[in-house]
Amino acid sequence: MTIKTILLGALTPIVMLSATTQLKAQQQYTIQGTLGKDKQGKILLTYTDPNDKYVKDSAEVKNGVFVMSGTIAEPAHATLELNPTGLGLGPDSDIQDLFLDPGKITVTSTSGMLKATITGGESQADFGRFMAELKVVGDQGKKLDTLYQKYSADGNDEGLKSIHAEAQKLAEKRKEIQNTFVKEHPDSFVAFSLWLRRVKGSVIDVPIVEPGFNAFSTKIRNSATGKMMAKRITMAKSLEPGNPIIDFTLPDTSGKMVSLSSFRGKNVLLCFWYRNFMPFETFSFLMTKVNKLPASYNLAIVSVYHNIDESDWKSVLKENGMTWTNLIDKDGIVNGKQVSEVAKAYDLVASDPLQWILIGPDGNVICRHFNLAGDPVADVKKLLTK
Repeated sequence: MTIKTILLGALTPIVMLSATTQLKAQQQYTIQGTLGKDKQGKILLTYTDPNDKYVKDSAEVKNGVFVMSGTIAEPAHATLELNPTGLGLGPDSDIQDLFLDPGKITVTSTSGMLKATITGGESQADFGRFMAELKVVGDQGKKLDTLYQKYSADGNDEGLKSIHAEAQKLAEKRKEIQNTFVKEHPDSFVAFSLWLRRVKGSVIDVPIVEPGFNAFSTKIRNSATGKMMAKRITMAKSLEPGNPIIDFTLPDTSGKMVSLSSFRGKNVLLCFWYRNFMPFETFSFLMTKVNKLPASYNLAIVSVYHNIDESDWKSVLKENGMTWTNLIDKDGIVNGKQVSEVAKAYDLVASDPLQWILIGPDGNVICRHFNLAGDPVADVKKLLTK
């Protein structure tokens, strides 16, 4: 419930979109810092660039003074930490978030980094305004945290229930603040970062995502990250119902190369998956139910395992009785990034390891978005009996 918890929930660095972009038009930034005169050591700058590259830079701090400079493709959410311990965020961390803009950034403090005032460009000003709005929620969260500790020590179950209810209200308030900020700041990289958090790790649902993206200014949409998001939307459109499915050829469990197009004339449930999600047992159970549909549905299952551990793949198939057509794209996603052509063509994302696509006998997409928390088997049957 601390302000740092809320801060981290509000702005997580933007990660992988879909494909590498050439980071042209790099712009210079310079950070000039003046901390307490007793501060010595090192200042560490970290951020993630539009290509999902984790960038680190550092500078010496002598008598509280430091200077660092570099180039960026566009404003980026970043952190500055004084004398990092390498143990992550903790009570002794002397760290602060900022938005790294081109141009001059000034850090001023009579003590450490945590209490520094940071001024810079337009994005940092937006970030300051946004964090000021969140501070109200953060202060309330701190009070709830104190009460939670007290009620836990006292064994006050009713008090703990009330804390939980209030925490839910705070979470909704935080969400409301974020949504309002995004809506009211279409020309802000801060707002764009907040919006991207909702879609960056999920399959693109075009009717929902495209209007949200188009609400941002031309400047934002034409940024490096904006162009990558536009590419993801275009790719998602190609997989919408009525479009021909993208063909591929991958090896099955025996090493035989199998093409998706070889199933033309049948309905196909194409499933991309790997083991690292819960509840996996529910997924395998649902797939088994689909596999047992009567022959009248003219349905074949083609599942593609997009991970690098082939031995794990085969053992999982055997243990769970997954006897349909199983293919592997073992270099599909590596370290959270799309590597294979199949992963790129289908815009597979590491944080959403399970995707279903229903394809008709003509090779055209019938449905891409299934509610796997509902009754997807009933959905498949309904779609195939229309």
